[in-house]
Formats: sequence, C-alpha cells, structure tokens
Amino acid sequence: MCGCSNNYKTINKKEAQKLIEEKDAILVDVRSTLEFQQGHINNAVSFPITTILEDIVLEYEKDTYIIVYCQSGKRSKTAAEGLIEIGYENVYDLGSINNWS
Repeated sequence: MCGCSNNYKTINKKEAQKLIEEKDAILVDVRSTLEFQQGHINNAVSFPITTILEDIVLEYEKDTYIIVYCQSGKRSKTAAEGLIEIGYENVYDLGSINNWS
C-alpha cells in the first residue's frame, strides 16, 4: 500500500463518461498488450501495469484526468495507487472492463 488511499477514488461508467466528456479524461487499459489487442473499451489507450508508471509520465502531465481499468479490478487498483503515489492528481479506478458494459 502506498498510504495514499485518501486520494484513491473509484468511478462507475456514467461518471467516467462524464469525466471523458467534460475533462478530456483518458481511459487507460492496464492489462497486457495481448489482452488489449483482444478487445478493449473504445478510445482506451494501453499502458500495461508492468510499465505504466515509467511510460505514462512521458505522455501525460500530472494534472491529466486518468481513468484506469483492467480485467478484474486488481491491477487497476494497483495502477491507480501507483499513479497517485508518483503525483498524479486526478486518478479514478473503473475496476473491471466489465463495469463498462
């Protein structure tokens, strides 16, 4: 645990869609590249859990609105907490990709 659970926020599909619309939030799939290629939420970007903390800083500023998801919700929670720990301010966890359907 990163001790930052106060900043950890979960989000549902409706809230996520609103953030995407109003804040240009990015939808981040933290599953493996293979899982992403086999199917993902429309307009999502792939940042596998294994490299997200190194790679996302190259693409997005710390005030970017970020919504993460994975297959079951475990990797997305880990990713969200890691992003918060490295200074991202607007991180939301959608949990499982199935929460989008």
